[in-house]
Amino acid sequence: MEKFKEYIKEMLKKKGISINKLSKEIGIREVYLRDVIAGRRVSLPTIYKISKHLKDPHVIYKYMEEYFTKKENQENLKRRYKA
Repeated sequence: MEKFKEYIKEMLKKKGISINKLSKEIGIREVYLRDVIAGRRVSLPTIYKISKHLKDPHVIYKYMEEYFTKKENQENLKRRYKA
């Protein structure tokens, strides 16, 4: 989820907020938040909280777009290399 991760980093930089501060402000542990942003965990409620806090609905769209693209690629690989 590289594009999403970079988008969030850029938004936080523009607003002058660190991931640590964001995690405290939305009430989510920093480690968990970093995992969601990096794509290691899936949490739409967390993405919604980030979007609401940053006042940017594009956060949700970018996340969903990248999530489904990644999921689709994984499924295509499974089908391709199925024995």
